[in-house]
Amino acid sequence: MKNEEFVFRNNEYVPRDYYQITDYTDKTIDKVDDPNRKFINGFKAIKVGQETYGYVRESDNKLMPYYYDNAYDFNQYGFAMVGKEEAMTWINKDFRYLRNDGRSGCYNNRYAMSEDYLYDALRIIHGFYSVGEFSKGSIPLSRISFGNGYVIYFGVDGEVKKFTNYNGKELCKVKNGTPFNENGIAIAEFEDKKLILFAEGYCVAFDDITKLALDRGFINSINKEVKQKCFEKTLK
Repeated sequence: MKNEEFVFRNNEYVPRDYYQITDYTDKTIDKVDDPNRKFINGFKAIKVGQETYGYVRESDNKLMPYYYDNAYDFNQYGFAMVGKEEAMTWINKDFRYLRNDGRSGCYNNRYAMSEDYLYDALRIIHGFYSVGEFSKGSIPLSRISFGNGYVIYFGVDGEVKKFTNYNGKELCKVKNGTPFNENGIAIAEFEDKKLILFAEGYCVAFDDITKLALDRGFINSINKEVKQKCFEKTLK
């Protein structure tokens, strides 16, 4: 009896059908597994061998010369999540990757699309602990975690988002940042202060909201609204 490998596909187990493919240099690659069976946004992620993944380009049906431990489909913005050596990052369709050089701050392109490629499967990726899907809304942003509480946000323009605070200071690496909601708002911390982040590229500390409310005379309005709410509760 023939020993076959099976894979769960379309709600049933079917025989895994390996096949050959030609790579970018016209070399034949054996035992390629194609779980998706279709191209998505110009590429499809495939399994090459036992523990390696890569991408086939739709325009010429060639396997690209970049390999990963994990690889996911390209999204509508032209980015795909990949993993290597227990680190995650985004790549673009030129196979440049978002690099983490291990230093603090967000200046001098410390977190930027690398000019390097990830050619062989054993090369260590300068990536991140986790990479999140892009948020919904008019300004999609991906929450990227360092695994120690700190996060940055990556935009569909291929840049790490910088946020300007109430005093004109720019920052991008914050602590305990939440994903952005559909309204383009996230909550985070910076230097032990709670922040509201706006996807447009601004942020405000809770303390500064109090200052702003005092400067603009909002406190009186807030006082009246709270007073009204308290009065309504006494009537119930």
